[in-house]
Parts: sequence; structure tokens; C-alpha cells
Amino acid sequence: MWDKNMRKDIVVYKNAQKIELHFLKQSQLSDSQQQHFIELLTKDELERVNGFRTSEMKQHALWVRASLRQVLSDYSQRHNIAEFEPNKWKFDKLKYGKPYIKNQPSRFQHIEFNLSHSGEWLLIGITHRKPDNQPFAFGVDIERERSNTNVMTIAKRYFSELELKQLQALACEKEQRQRFFDLWACKESFIKATGKGLATDLTSFSYDFFGVQEPSGFFKVPVIVNNDPLSKKTSWVCYLGKLDDVFRFALSVKYTGSNHGYFPIPDE
Repeated sequence: MWDKNMRKDIVVYKNAQKIELHFLKQSQLSDSQQQHFIELLTKDELERVNGFRTSEMKQHALWVRASLRQVLSDYSQRHNIAEFEPNKWKFDKLKYGKPYIKNQPSRFQHIEFNLSHSGEWLLIGITHRKPDNQPFAFGVDIERERSNTNVMTIAKRYFSELELKQLQALACEKEQRQRFFDLWACKESFIKATGKGLATDLTSFSYDFFGVQEPSGFFKVPVIVNNDPLSKKTSWVCYLGKLDDVFRFALSVKYTGSNHGYFPIPDE
């Protein structure tokens, strides 16, 4: 079991930039905490928060946005990038919706992040680079296993031939359900890393679990990208972990072997 509010540091390859994974678990917010979080958000963010139907959904959206700001400020300070207050961050989105920091706190180091939330858990991945290096292609996802999801119907539509074959070969429905959500977390992290989201064909890449040992904690799953013209120069890597019996998380990164470590996010 993982405790709430923890951090895991990942060095994907030797000499590559470290990625921090921050795990936060939501608890009931007091009135003073809610007011403090409200003061951190922009007018546009507050409008989005207030657009949710229920008070629980509003509180969760407020917590996610405020937590991201606090984690980014803490990261910037710990890595001696800049002293930057949580209410100062400004965000924008790429063409397919991937968020990025619009007002970098330093002209010498640029911070990259990606986030995912499910249930009471929030996962934030963060790293930084020199501004003359290209943005990193990395994505994170956290998934809750659900008992009412028709896993085979969805898998037949969205999984690759290899993934579906390995899924159907598992001995029982319980194992198949667990593998389905493992794969879904991996695939979500991949399409978030590319910056193209669901514009990416989910059958165009595969996660190969054959021979993968699944210890408790965190382990690597090989990634195969179909028809990748850069496959000889670049490689994808994915890490999958379990928070508990219900929640799992994934990190996907594309690596070039260059000094700064990661494949640039495509412009289109």
C-alpha cells in the first residue's frame, strides 16, 4: 500500500533527466482550505470549477487545480529554478489539449508536467530542461479498476492484436480485468505523452506483457510502435505501478539517446 502525498523519482535512462511522480490523495477540505485554494486559482479556472454539478465534484476540481500549483511551486524552489508563488502559474494547451506552462518562472530552466486523476488520487509528473532543448514527450495516467466495465468488448475495439491475444490467454476473468486496466493506464499515458490524445489510433502501438515480471511497486513494460519511421533511433519506455488493489498508474516516455534524454513533442 502507498501512503497519501508521496513522491517517486524516475531516471528512465542513464544520463537522462529525472522525472518526479507526485501522488496526492484527497481528503475532506475545511472551509479555510477551500478559501485558500480559491485564492490560488484564476477567474477562468474558478468558472470551470463552478461549472461542475455537485459540491463534491466542485471541491475535487478545486483541489486538483490548487494542488498542481502548489506542487509546481515546491518543485521550482527545490530545484533552485525560481521562487514562484502558486497563484502565479499560467497554463495553456497544445492543439490536442495537452497542458503546458505558459509563463515559465525562469529563462534558464523550463518545467514540463503532466497529470492524471481518478477517484481520490491525483498523479503529477514533473521534470525540467534547458530552454534550448526540445520539450519532453512523457505522459502519466492513473486508473481505477471497475467491476462493471465490459473489458472484452472495449479491448476488441481499442487494443492491438498482440494485446488482445495476451489478454484472452489469461486464465480467469479476474486476471483479464486486472490486465485490461493495466493496459488502459499504459495506453492512456502513451497518448498523453505524444500530445495527440485520442487522435492517436490506440491499435497503432502495443504493450507486450509476455515474460514481464510484475513485482509489487513499479516495473517496466515493453512498448512496440507499429510503422514508426524513427524506431531505430528512438524508443518508448513505460513503467507501470500499483497503488493498491484498485488503483494503478503508468508513465510513458520517448527516448532519443541524446544528452537531454527525451523525444520532442510533435508540433502538429
